[in-house]
Amino acid sequence: MSSAYGFRRKIREYPYSTIFAILAVIGGYSFLLFMDHSWGDEHFSACPFKFITGIPCPGCGMGRATLALFRGDIQQSLYYNILCIPLTIAVFIGLCWLIFDLFKGKDSFFDTINQPLKKKYLIILFTVIGITWMLNIYHGV
Repeated sequence: MSSAYGFRRKIREYPYSTIFAILAVIGGYSFLLFMDHSWGDEHFSACPFKFITGIPCPGCGMGRATLALFRGDIQQSLYYNILCIPLTIAVFIGLCWLIFDLFKGKDSFFDTINQPLKKKYLIILFTVIGITWMLNIYHGV
């Protein structure tokens, strides 16, 4: 009886969410790079908001911005979406943090991101998203 309980406990403690998050980040960027090589310079938008309204959302252009950043074209990356560079840095830091947590057997990444944001940070975040949205509309991304 105690060995069955111990087995169930080990399954619950296995870091599935950490492994899934690491694979999702690696898989997402791999898919983006694969699509870049498959379609070349062809542009299409998978954004449902833009499809329905005809107006780009704050995230529109993020894929093209990321690919431009990977090619070293920072100016083009900023044109497509100004949030690409900070988001890419945040994703890289998060990925390193997840890998560190995986090897150390900790859950500090998820403990940290599950904390509520302070009101002043929410105001800054929504202001930056609003500015990005206006730029995307202006550029017609």
